[in-house]
Parts: sequence; C-alpha cells; structure tokens
Amino acid sequence: MISLVTSFYNWYDRFLKQWTDAVLASTSFPDEIILLVSGPDYIIDNVNLAQERLGREVPCKIVFCKHEGMGHARNQAVEAASGDWIMHLNVDDVVTPNAIEDLRRAISNEVDMLVGDMEWIGHARFDGVKKYPLTLNDLMQGRTNDHAMYRKAIWKQSPYIEYSGDVDVAFWVGLAHLKVRIGYVAATLTRHFFRDDTVFGRYSKEDMREIRRMMLIWQKEGVHTARFEDPAYKIKGDYGFTHRTNMPQKQLSIIMAYRADGGIRDRHKRWIEKHFALMFPDAEIIIVKDSSKDVGWDTFNKSKLLNQGVAQSSGRVLFITDIDMVFIKNKILRAIELADQYSIVFPHDKIYFINESITNQILNTRPAARFPRIDLTLMRCKTRNERQAGGSYVITRENYYKAGGHDERFVGWGSEDSAFIKAASTMVDLPFLRMHGPALHLYHPLSKDRFMKRDTSTKGVLIEKYFDALDNKEKMSQLIQERK
Repeated sequence: MISLVTSFYNWYDRFLKQWTDAVLASTSFPDEIILLVSGPDYIIDNVNLAQERLGREVPCKIVFCKHEGMGHARNQAVEAASGDWIMHLNVDDVVTPNAIEDLRRAISNEVDMLVGDMEWIGHARFDGVKKYPLTLNDLMQGRTNDHAMYRKAIWKQSPYIEYSGDVDVAFWVGLAHLKVRIGYVAATLTRHFFRDDTVFGRYSKEDMREIRRMMLIWQKEGVHTARFEDPAYKIKGDYGFTHRTNMPQKQLSIIMAYRADGGIRDRHKRWIEKHFALMFPDAEIIIVKDSSKDVGWDTFNKSKLLNQGVAQSSGRVLFITDIDMVFIKNKILRAIELADQYSIVFPHDKIYFINESITNQILNTRPAARFPRIDLTLMRCKTRNERQAGGSYVITRENYYKAGGHDERFVGWGSEDSAFIKAASTMVDLPFLRMHGPALHLYHPLSKDRFMKRDTSTKGVLIEKYFDALDNKEKMSQLIQERK
C-alpha cells in the first residue's frame, strides 16, 4: 500500500491546485493521500477543495498540527499514513503521470527505498531531467532525492530530525547509516520547481559550516534522534536561510494593457494570459482592453489603461508588464519578495527580441509555467541598466500611488514607462533595484517611424521634464500635480 503525503505551512497551500492536478492526471493513483497543514497560515478553502477533488479518486485525509518545524511536520504526516510505503512530495512540486505506476511496479522484497529521476524546472543553469541512481555513499555525502519512496518501517528507525542545517540531508544520511537497500527507477517521477523563496535556496556561511561539522559526526557516530534532542543541535531560527512566502491568495495583481489587432497581438494576449495563470494560479490577472474605435497606435493611451487596471485590482503588490513579454518565474517571485524594500523592482536586465519564426513556435505550443526553451544566443539582445525604460516592473500599490500612477498625457507609443520609472524612484524614499536575468520580447511588426513620431510629439517636451525632475522630489511632485 502506497501513501502519498505532503506537509506545508506559511501559505504554501497556494500550490495545492497544481499538486492536486498532477495527482489526478496519474495513470495509477496511490492508495491514500495525507495532507498535513502545519501552523495557522493557510486558506482553508484551498485545503478543502484539494481534499474534495482528490477524495473522488483516493481516500484523502487532512491532518492539522502546530508548527514546530519542518521535520516535526513531516513526521506527523508520515505517522498519520497507513501505507507500508511512503512517498513524501513537497506541495510545490508535482508527480509525473507515470510516477505511481512505475513505483508500484518496482516494489519488491529486495529494496527499502525507490529513487527515480527528477526534472528541474526554473534553475538558472541546470533545467532538464536529472538522473538519480543513488548509492549509500551518495547519501553519506549529502546527495539526495527527497522525492523518493521508502518503507514506513525504515522511517520508524530513523525519522526526520528537527535539524537547523538541512532536514532532508539529515534524514537521508540517517537511512544510509541503516544501510537501506536502494532501488533505482529509470524514469522521471517528479518535477522540482526552483524559486528564490524555496527552503533550500540560500545557506549562510554558518549553515555550511554546521552542515560540514554534522556530516563528520554522522559519519563517525551515525544519526540518532536522541542526539538531536540536545540543545546544541536543536533547530535555530528559520532553518538559517530565507524561506518565507508571505503572499496570501490574491495579494499579487498582474496588470497589462492591450489593444486588439485581429492578429499577432491577440495571439500574444491569449498565450500570455494562460502562461501567467499557470505560473501564478493565485494571482489576480487584469488585462485592460482599449475599447476605442480608433485602431491607430498613435492614439493608444497605455498609461490610462494601466491606471484603470490598478484601480480595478486588489493586490498589495503589482506586477505591471507588457502583453508581449515573458519572464523567468523565480525572478518575478524574488522581485515580489523584495517589493517592500525598494521603490521599484525590475525582474530582468536583458531583453531578447525573439524573431517571427521562434515567436510562432512559442505561440503554437500549449502555454506552460516554465520559461520557453530557446537558444538565446541567436536572438538580438538589449541590456537595460539602472532606470532605463522598459514596461515591466514590480511595485507595491502604496508606492504606485506615491508616484502618481502613469501620466496619461503620454499618448501613442513610448515614454510613459520611462516617466513612471523616474517618478517612482524619485517619490519613494527607497532605492530601486534591477535584477540580473533575461526577458523575452515576442515578435510583432514595428512601425518604422515610431521613434520619430515619439520624439517630435509633445511627449518629447514632457519626458524632458521628467529627466529634469529626476531625484528632485519637489520638482517631481510639481510635475505630478500638473497632470490635474
């Protein structure tokens, strides 16, 4: 009997929908599912909906416990399971459709633990399927696949340890000391999503020293829970690295302006909207459509549409972007996390202009949460420095209004984003931040005289005023007041 268990806290219930979708897409279901909620920070509707959906196919049990750490939560989840085989899968990761079927087929009296391959998604350098034919020596050196399946009887001999370094590493090293028999399933069983706010994200120097020290102790003495009851080894703080995800449902609003053209921009809109919905299932997505009858781009008032979008939105944090821009998910998440510390955050510093052929390939594929896999070295690239124009940024609602919103006197292509960036970074008493990372600009036809039209219009005079008022709060305030 296979029990699929997960445990979560700190608003991680927001990932339950994608976790549940993946389980329900399986070719074979586990025999039971345990959802453990640790601590008070969750939305009960998310948990109840997951149980209702899963319960139609598999017995599904919800367990609540006081949050006393990650190891404690996992132990409570496994304790509640009745299966003799346990697969603990983080709630922000997913099983592949074949996973349970492949694992069930691989169960034998000759193995205590089954390990398969994992697909890494969102890693800066190592996207793709990773092979995990692990040995006991691999486990002793800290190389683990915490999505593996193990016998509950083995867990009872060496449960999860409430350890301040790495809960997963400590658990698997403990199993290695028991000399568990490892079976390797040569198939991709799980998908692991890298984000800046995941718990394995950033170790301090102190963490690394402690992990190395504890590895030496484990190798000499083995891992026993009793040792870690000693205050010297008790958990310290929040695992020693940044880990919080304090974004409740609907706290993020993604806002875009759009004018239909019956062609490529309509295709952008359909694909991008689904793409963001998959990346941020709990976000509020607002696309404000220009309803004017004039189809000329010279009359497109993007500023007005964005201001309308912000007025309609409810999120505390705003991600304002263009309908033809694609970003790496963990860059946006990191920008959201830092939004309170900066006046405005740009989740990229390079824009790759995707040609027509590759754009069509992207738009013809089913939208997904992942960054499109293309060879960026073949694409034209522009580097953005500091406060250069670029219509995609993360900002809190409070800071958006401190900047006066977008200046609706900018009509037609260009300059409105440059003016807003200058206003926000001047009026908000915080530094701005431009993060390192790529963004994709999907292809659409360009007007050859767009720069001339912008520079010779009244916008040319207006944007010069913003340049003149940059970093001068009094001047910028006066310029914002002129709009009225």
